[in-house]
Amino acid sequence: MSEKKKEKESSGSLAEQAKRSIASKAATSTLGKKLLTKVMNDDANNLMKAMKKLIEYQTDKKRATDIQNTIIRLLVKAHRQIEAKKLKEEQFALADRPLRKTFRRILRMTAEYDQLKNEPEKMKENFAALESYLREVQKIVLGLLDPYLSDKNKAKFNDTINFLSAPDFLTKVWADSRSKPEITKMCSAMEKYLQYPSRAPKETAK
Repeated sequence: MSEKKKEKESSGSLAEQAKRSIASKAATSTLGKKLLTKVMNDDANNLMKAMKKLIEYQTDKKRATDIQNTIIRLLVKAHRQIEAKKLKEEQFALADRPLRKTFRRILRMTAEYDQLKNEPEKMKENFAALESYLREVQKIVLGLLDPYLSDKNKAKFNDTINFLSAPDFLTKVWADSRSKPEITKMCSAMEKYLQYPSRAPKETAK
């Protein structure tokens, strides 16, 4: 094999490695942050920051950062597959329906914040609904990205959903007085998201 051919192959290999590294280093690298501007707007960033703070209150900064980075890597991975025309935006729109249900439920819970704190059974019902919606998002997203994710990243995403939907975590968040300002910030971002029309297909009546 000629030196030029070796150099070309090496260059191609390095280029592919560089592309793959965007997803794994999205939360910290300059290149990753530039790519994220295509994936996340200001409202999404504000929601992510508030969620990270809520996780940090109940665990620690490292755990909160790990979960944030897992979500960001997944968003970047999805964006890359759409750009490569391996997947379509319309396919991910299927996850929009349960995501909107999650947001609406949280908004309603927040509006009844003080009342719900004294009604544990209603809180359990709300937490069960949130878990159900998040599991639906999980199923759709992983179903689409399964061929493009490593086993390690699949496990991280599953762990993230397991953590965020756990009644124990949600109960602690709701009971912690520090949570309310962050929940308010999240709700502001969720309200703005819900103002945009959904691209998900309409549910057929059963």
